[in-house]
Amino acid sequence: MLFPFKYDRSKNAINRLWTFFIASTNDSITDEMFSDILTIKGTGKTKITEVLFYVNPDKYFPINSPTKPLLKEKFGIDPKFNSYSDYMEILNKVKQQSDKSFYQLSYESWSLISNYWIFQGNPKIYDIVGALQEDMISTWSVKSHKEKIKLGDKIILWVTGENPGCYALAEVTSDVYHGIDDENQMRFYTDKSKNNKSDRVRIKVTNNFTENPITKDQIDLIPKLSKLKVGSQGTNFSSTKEEYEEVLKVAFSPMEIKFVYDILLLRFNQLARNKENKIFIYK
Repeated sequence: MLFPFKYDRSKNAINRLWTFFIASTNDSITDEMFSDILTIKGTGKTKITEVLFYVNPDKYFPINSPTKPLLKEKFGIDPKFNSYSDYMEILNKVKQQSDKSFYQLSYESWSLISNYWIFQGNPKIYDIVGALQEDMISTWSVKSHKEKIKLGDKIILWVTGENPGCYALAEVTSDVYHGIDDENQMRFYTDKSKNNKSDRVRIKVTNNFTENPITKDQIDLIPKLSKLKVGSQGTNFSSTKEEYEEVLKVAFSPMEIKFVYDILLLRFNQLARNKENKIFIYK
């Protein structure tokens, strides 16, 4: 919504918005008008550029979360602006660097947004840890989310079994295709019959934690990872940017997490011994 509720409006907010809309259709928006609209509660530069884009997608371009990476990474344009003139200057720079329409660029910008996934493997079928240690993992099976997994997506590689945990982070480097594992990966199959032709993607391991994996016990101590979709039967699960970044954070501060875990484990063992010896401590 681009305007506040009636009880929170002031100074003819609706009329001012309509005036701004009409000005957008006849190229008469001024810096003063633009600044005035920004004082209305419920508006903002992102919302205004999105609405202008809806009004005329040939003339205006939305500057929002999906398009800012496109501006910065593809065109080297700073997406920050403070006035209508600044905004139009950004649009002129885009036009100078691309022949594509604004609506085409807006559509493309959504492809730059990474999805986050958990790719899970069973050591009874595939020696994931061994393959990671020899830097031999380059593909992964895709059983679900086939229409959503795409180039550039981020991955938490999870190993099930007796020592469950995150053993690596990775990135999708291809679209989903139908095939078998690369030859250098085949020798890590503990169940050779499982290397069948199937849907899969190519991946690149970006962070290898095999020397110090983030264990399930550690994960269980972290509130932000309480909903991490691991351990259930399956190969591909959705994750979030927050979960991915939290795993990355833990990976580079493992001693702190290990310290907390060791303290809790020590306390648990003490309580267990006290119970066994019928010693009760009241606090």
